[in-house]
Amino acid sequence: MPLFRSPHLIADINKVQVRGDTWEIPPRGLNIVWGNDPRYWSIPIDGPAGLIQVCWLEVSGSIQGNYQYEEASLNQTGKLTIPMKPSGLEIDVPIDAADPTLYFGLYEVWSGKWKGGLEIHKATVRQAF
Repeated sequence: MPLFRSPHLIADINKVQVRGDTWEIPPRGLNIVWGNDPRYWSIPIDGPAGLIQVCWLEVSGSIQGNYQYEEASLNQTGKLTIPMKPSGLEIDVPIDAADPTLYFGLYEVWSGKWKGGLEIHKATVRQAF
């Protein structure tokens, strides 16, 4: 009897690289819904993950850091409705947070519309002092 293979890519925590106060998470270090199905995603061993098409976009990850929830929405043209800095979305988090795990994700599951063309190179989490 063949083993069941999940259609979703489960994060490999061994892919996360820690350099001082910075965590770099490549695509294979993330949870990607439908990531193991080549009809929807192209995820090479090294290099960016390429979204072919999905109607349920969910990419998530976590690290041992500090947690604070903040939402960034895309408008109908695909632009962020909150300002982003050139280095990415920055969230100030209290150092003495009760939960030491930082959870983050990229989601578009509400519209039911097909999405494609996204490339994910890496997620970078940097602890600011």
